[in-house]
Amino acid sequence: MKIETVELDNKDYYVVEKVNNNNNLYYILINTVDNKDMLVRKVIEENGEKYLVGLDSELEFDEVMLLYQKKGGKRD
Repeated sequence: MKIETVELDNKDYYVVEKVNNNNNLYYILINTVDNKDMLVRKVIEENGEKYLVGLDSELEFDEVMLLYQKKGGKRD
């Protein structure tokens, strides 16, 4: 099994989960060195390229985290 990673701000993150909500794809990310460093990023596509961007609001974050928890996701 291959574990997907992404680099953001010169740090590597594991892609722990991908969550779909309201026609958007979100990545739940955990730092490969510090598992207390967790991020949620939205995938956007511009000119055929995909990018990870921050969320628009706390409400958007809360919705994604609720869906993640319903899928069985958890953080230690």
